[in-house]
Amino acid sequence: MNRFEMLRRLQAGEDALELSIQKWQDIVNGKGDDAAYLNCALCKREHGEVCGGCPVKQKTGKTDCRNSPYIGYCRAEKKLVKLRWAKKELEFLKSLRKKEA
Repeated sequence: MNRFEMLRRLQAGEDALELSIQKWQDIVNGKGDDAAYLNCALCKREHGEVCGGCPVKQKTGKTDCRNSPYIGYCRAEKKLVKLRWAKKELEFLKSLRKKEA
């Protein structure tokens, strides 16, 4: 999913966390890329609020995805290492889904 598709779907009311999960699934599958906040539905939703109610910030206590696997992904240089971090980021985001009661 490219940035414009993400923006269209977010504006249509789709869940930002689910769109972010899809972004990372696409990256893991080799069909997407990361453009940081430019193609992150969570960042777009919380834009201007220093991460506001972002579930990543709520979980880690930090802004800008610090203390999350995303930082390892950004720092990795080798393709296989980036892929491992992308998988960790995907699982991390999935863990943020609200549990059904």
